[in-house]
Amino acid sequence: MEDVMIFALLCIAHLLGDFSFQPAALAENKKAQPRFLLLHACIYALSFAIVCFTFLSFQSLPLSYGIIVLSHLMIDWAKTKIEKSPRGTGALVSFLIDQALHIGIIFMVYKVFGLEKQTNGVFERCCTWQYFHEVVIYAVMYLSILNPTAVFIRKLFTCIDKNLEQTAEDRNPRIGGIIGKLERIIISTLVLCGQFGAIGFVLTAKSIARFRQLEDQTFAEKYLVGTLTSTAIALIAAIVVKKLL
Repeated sequence: MEDVMIFALLCIAHLLGDFSFQPAALAENKKAQPRFLLLHACIYALSFAIVCFTFLSFQSLPLSYGIIVLSHLMIDWAKTKIEKSPRGTGALVSFLIDQALHIGIIFMVYKVFGLEKQTNGVFERCCTWQYFHEVVIYAVMYLSILNPTAVFIRKLFTCIDKNLEQTAEDRNPRIGGIIGKLERIIISTLVLCGQFGAIGFVLTAKSIARFRQLEDQTFAEKYLVGTLTSTAIALIAAIVVKKLL
């Protein structure tokens, strides 16, 4: 388990830098203005610096750290150019390729530089804590089902039908986003606790709150797509983590 802890910590840094610390306004503005792209890169670099310089020794660290940060900037810059192109890929495909490249480069750097063998005393002391490994794995899971999943679902809506972005639910997008995140947190937690039966109450409560809006067929379709996708991701993430632990 300790061999994958460093990679898991790097994934946490990526999820924080690319999602949690990147508000929607910054994500949109960086497509049009390079200074916002550089700001995002600096925030991303800071999140990785905290993890790398806290848990890893200095050997090979500057090079591996530089590769991860610079490659992230280059991939995001290329993504903005492709999305502006008339022949650019769809939003969902672009998002999936973007994340696959980021995670792939992090994994490549992790393996090539053998970062699992370059830990420092802080990491070794943390590993002696009883629940350190569980906390790290849970952090990866919960961070994954929050903002990254929310972005994925929005891109999925765009891929299915661009008109789905302008339905009744979008009158309060922030509230809808919070409900979705709470839904995934509760479902994943219930699965980890082995309470599969209680998941039905969560979905029922959400449906009751949207009962009148479900009379609108367009909204109902979007509601089903979003809810089923959100639930499936929360279930799969929790089941995978449960198997790992």
